[in-house]
Amino acid sequence: MDIKYSRLTSSLTAGVLLTAGVLPLAAEEIGEPSTNELVPYVVVSTRTPLGMDRVSPSVSYISDTDMSFWQDRSLVDALSREAGVTVTSNGGTGSLGSLFVRGTNSDHTSFFMNGRRLNAGLSNQYGLEHISTNNLASVQLQKGASSVNYGSNGIGGVVDLQVRSGFDVLENRMELSAEMGSNNYYSGTLSGVASGEDWAISFAGTKLSTENERANDAYERNSGSARFDYKLSDLWTLELMALGTDSEKELPNSLSDPSRLAFSDVESWLLSPGIRYATDELSIHLFYARSEYEEDGLSAYFGDLYLTQYDYWFDSDEVSLQVDYSISDTILLSTGMVYRRDKGYSSYDSSIKPSFDQIGVYAQGLWQLTDALELRGGVRTDDFSDYENKFTGSLELIYKFEPSDTSLFAKLATSYAPPTMTDIIFDSNPGTQINPEESTSYEVGVRQFLLEQKLELTASVFRNEITDLIEWVEDYPGAWTGDTYNVARARTQGVELGMKYEFNPKFSVTASYTYLDARDQSEDTRLVKRPRHTAQFGARLQLSESLSTGVNATGFFDRVGYGGAELSDFVVVNWVANWQLNETVSFFARAENLFDKEYELTAGYPALGRAGYVGARFQF
Repeated sequence: MDIKYSRLTSSLTAGVLLTAGVLPLAAEEIGEPSTNELVPYVVVSTRTPLGMDRVSPSVSYISDTDMSFWQDRSLVDALSREAGVTVTSNGGTGSLGSLFVRGTNSDHTSFFMNGRRLNAGLSNQYGLEHISTNNLASVQLQKGASSVNYGSNGIGGVVDLQVRSGFDVLENRMELSAEMGSNNYYSGTLSGVASGEDWAISFAGTKLSTENERANDAYERNSGSARFDYKLSDLWTLELMALGTDSEKELPNSLSDPSRLAFSDVESWLLSPGIRYATDELSIHLFYARSEYEEDGLSAYFGDLYLTQYDYWFDSDEVSLQVDYSISDTILLSTGMVYRRDKGYSSYDSSIKPSFDQIGVYAQGLWQLTDALELRGGVRTDDFSDYENKFTGSLELIYKFEPSDTSLFAKLATSYAPPTMTDIIFDSNPGTQINPEESTSYEVGVRQFLLEQKLELTASVFRNEITDLIEWVEDYPGAWTGDTYNVARARTQGVELGMKYEFNPKFSVTASYTYLDARDQSEDTRLVKRPRHTAQFGARLQLSESLSTGVNATGFFDRVGYGGAELSDFVVVNWVANWQLNETVSFFARAENLFDKEYELTAGYPALGRAGYVGARFQF
């Protein structure tokens, strides 16, 4: 399914955007959490706040506390611990990353930041390796069809990055952190959060550089984000979000065709003002977002004998309106409208400058029929300027057995992914009609709490049937030209099992297992880079009031690469330690690939060997 991008792997990385969203207060009135404990609220599932006990096991919530403990430096780190998620990269830090959610394509999962769609560049593959976790309150993931609420590229799921608000932090503070480690790794971050009676601000800026292990593999990234909120009154709030990234990455290419000259430079930014209105019954959120992404670089083939200089840009304008209204204590209706204009350019064919317009309208209802039974459903229509319009729908049931503390979930949904700018630009026959890819998704899940809720067990069975997959077909073997068609079909299905057990407040463990059967049904072959079996384990130990440590392990088993390339099984183990010296100073250390395992996430691109890092953090 990713073969259409193979010619661009060394040169195309994706951009990032950002911004703020509304957490409609009205949604909190429906079905309050069943326990008196403070639980996190997620918005990714329905675009309205829900307690974790009301969302299926297919929804994950990664808190800023978790990301700080595990010392996540990019979105790749945070997502790699999630069941049903396969994160791959072409080698060391900063290399092109791909995300396969439940076996779907890397361009089938959409990324948002506080409700704003992140800029994915020409190929709709997001630059996970460039997205910093600094200034995030949480990373929220919904696996499975998500187009009703989020539109394009919702076949695999949705990742929503929630930027922290100064209103949610108890005290004003500034923080400076620095770390160093293997392969001449250096990183520094300055962040802060502050609020007054009517205003709040949060920001973070990071500089990171490393040489990695191979020749011509250095990486440097400068990134920053900010959020500003201002209360006009008790009901009206203005918001402003900004994000910028500037990265430079040398590209060593594969071991069989190494390069000492290839590189990629990426610049991207997003600016988004918005306004929201909220009462106990009604919430309205309106925002505009402008994003620009530009990449230039040098592609090299056959040992630097064939060099190609390239550049491309991708600009987006987005206007979004969402209205949430509580009809009663048990019914919440949400409606919304989104307008987007995307424009792109590639030096591959400078005569083609695609420009697309899209208008989407959606409606969703949440109905708490009884204390035990909840029904959710929604519909959406998207009108495109250049290809077939799409209609999608979803229906979800949640049933709770209170005496046994068991919850059952079932969901049926349709979703789609439109053609990318790459599909258009590399199509040598522009007259070919290319339509969005489509999917139908089925899911059944269960969550069981035991031992006074210290033990949580989850299980999900899923199936995605994908049709009209877009493939780039060469004019003849080895040709640099070809046509793009809706010719393929695929099926992904499997089982996800999860376990969380808190032995006591100082010691807890997590474990998950994923079985995945992902096949290209058109050619009856397995989809590449998706492991049939994935096992994950994590343990956290609070050694003292100020000292904590943890270990996590991930194993991939039974994989295939492009052209049938062999990808060996592996288990990689990481270790972290955190020491809070006093209220102002803390130290941290981590070891990645602790046992120096040799493995490849992508055939021909070896992952880093054992690497160690140490750092300090100062709060003032």
